Amino acid sequence: MKNRINLITFYTIIAFSIFLCGCGKTQFTKETHKRELEFTRQFEMLTCEKPYGKLCVETEDEEKARTVETFVDNCFKVAGIEDVNNKCTLYFLTSFPTNERTMAEENIFVLSLDDVINNNGNVSFGRLLTYVAGCDMWISCGLAGEDTDVNEEELKEYYSNEDNRAQLSLAGLRFIDVFQDEEEIEKVKQTAIAVVKYAKKKGYKNINSISDNKAEIINGWLKSIGVDYSLEECSADKVKYFVGPEDEKLDYILIDNLALYIKGSPYNGWEVNNINQLDRYFSTISDDLKGIRDFVTDNNILDNEAVNKPVRCEWSGANALTTSFANHYSDLIYLQVWEVLPHEYTHLYFSDLNRTNHDFLNEGIAEYVGTYLNATSMRERYASYYTDEANKDDPRYKLVTENMDITEDYNLMDSDRIYIKNPDFYDKYASPLFYEDGWSYQEGGVFVGYLIENYSVDEFMKIFTCEDRDMEENEAVLQRYVDEWRESLSE
Repeated sequence: MKNRINLITFYTIIAFSIFLCGCGKTQFTKETHKRELEFTRQFEMLTCEKPYGKLCVETEDEEKARTVETFVDNCFKVAGIEDVNNKCTLYFLTSFPTNERTMAEENIFVLSLDDVINNNGNVSFGRLLTYVAGCDMWISCGLAGEDTDVNEEELKEYYSNEDNRAQLSLAGLRFIDVFQDEEEIEKVKQTAIAVVKYAKKKGYKNINSISDNKAEIINGWLKSIGVDYSLEECSADKVKYFVGPEDEKLDYILIDNLALYIKGSPYNGWEVNNINQLDRYFSTISDDLKGIRDFVTDNNILDNEAVNKPVRCEWSGANALTTSFANHYSDLIYLQVWEVLPHEYTHLYFSDLNRTNHDFLNEGIAEYVGTYLNATSMRERYASYYTDEANKDDPRYKLVTENMDITEDYNLMDSDRIYIKNPDFYDKYASPLFYEDGWSYQEGGVFVGYLIENYSVDEFMKIFTCEDRDMEENEAVLQRYVDEWRESLSE
């Protein structure tokens, strides 16, 4: 009897020990992948449930799956992420699907299994944090390289040269090799790592605290390495850069509700010649687009849901016959030059409402709201042109400088009114609309501005939508306003 009790005790201890060893370990489940639409092949994988969602590893080797699990857990720990609001599915695969963008919309993200297994996981680290935490790429790059040594003496020398200080904005855009050479990219990565290390040392423990105190952290770091410079504004703070795997090349800039695709577009060819100019552009474009949305909502033209709809923007091509345009049926903008984005963005909110079939009204509201009121880069370009004495022989320069003072808040509408008051000059430089002989984009914009400023947005919208009138009545009202406006220009 005693021997039997001892035997039972022995097996109980063994069973309990096995239980303890298993306690705390994630239980993996073997599955066969079945998402044929996203993947061109089937594969076996080990999966497990995690606080952030589901982890799927393309392997039947549990040791490899645990290596990936530890890697992901460490990423979250380093980034200070304790909870993930929107649960996600993480796939660690040996190759990537053909339509990853569709998966990302479902909160499914794909990362490299081989990189993690081969201890080369910094790129996956960065992408993981960018996907899950929604942070800009520079923060995730800095956190991923936190154990990497940086040469702060070299960085001190680099940023002591004011020509290099545009890089201090640390916009994610800096990491795109389309726009700058490898040496510049490496300098910014080194800066991101150094800034994140400094932030951690000063008590900023997670992604949000680093992002929210960006300028303060950068200025503190600059002072700590002996650079006498204070960053007044962090350009592109409202612009986030997201990168897809190399196979997919789905790199894009997220600006509020607009995703501007840098790669992964059939029209992949953005040209950037001056990184400082681009930096300035992205520091203002978010406010410009917000100004357009505010105009639409404040005047009760559309509700918040309609105004904040997802918008996609791609490059429209480089040949002379290609132009920028907005497809308001699919909320897609094809853009040829950066500066006209606000104009095309405005079209997405007004084109569906136009019932008059007058292009000059449709282009006019896009010019008035999207160019005159909310196109910082366009105003800056015009202002710098007219204040540059190198252009003094251009008739546009003479007309403007003889009739107005140039200020920092240069108003395009004033110069456009000059165009219209000088028919010979106007015919030479204005671009007529295809279906409205005698009208230009600029002229349409000035007329819409006149109507809104002297009457109201409501009055413009009544004409624009032909509200409570038949077409003939609406045309008569419109003609009366046009005649009145033309007369005002000759005063």
